[in-house]
Amino acid sequence: MNQGLWYERVIELREVAKTEPHRAGIEALRILEDWLLENATHMGHRNPRAGMREYTDFLVKHTVLSDEEGARARRLADLRNCLAHRSGLLVSPALAEEILSFLETICRSQAMDAEHLMTPHPHSIHEVDSLREARDWMLRNNVSRLPVLRDGRVTGLLTTRDILMIQATHKEEPSDSALLTVGDAMSADSLERIAFVPRQASYDEVIQELQKPNTAAVFVTEHGGTHEPLLGVITVSDILPKL
Repeated sequence: MNQGLWYERVIELREVAKTEPHRAGIEALRILEDWLLENATHMGHRNPRAGMREYTDFLVKHTVLSDEEGARARRLADLRNCLAHRSGLLVSPALAEEILSFLETICRSQAMDAEHLMTPHPHSIHEVDSLREARDWMLRNNVSRLPVLRDGRVTGLLTTRDILMIQATHKEEPSDSALLTVGDAMSADSLERIAFVPRQASYDEVIQELQKPNTAAVFVTEHGGTHEPLLGVITVSDILPKL
């Protein structure tokens, strides 16, 4: 199943939990088992009759789940086993919330690949464009950085800091400032401030790139190539609303 569909099922169960926490909790545990099985099989596990604990251990070993996530999954595996063999036990609202929160966490990180995280078809500019016009567009649209292209290929990133820096050097010569181009303002390390990832890069891969000290933005292309057409841009501000 597409990882996004797992996430959607969990979100739907949150509505059920408002009035039927027990049913939502039981269904969430079943979804967790299915999720563990599918992901373990995808990673090469070959025993479809194994239990939740075995799937969990396998996924922790292959770093699909962290050690902490593995520990929580094992506790929920024990809970499901207990509920299956003891009649009369009910899932409380608090327990249903705990199960759903965990399931949402592990599904969300895999559901949100680069294509889902990015701002698609971003406005871009060219090196020969007027810097003043680029600056005015950024101000009108509350944008702090723009991709810069040459012949359809990404050559760098223009930021508000770049604009401020070059304007400071031309403040005594306003007539010269009007003639500046985007290329004039771009810093020497402009391209180094960009990370490129493929369209299907995982959430964790995108986060890893954004955490690098010099990365200002992540550019998404079909296969992560620097000479491919730009599909979208991801910045920290794109990630935060989805956390």
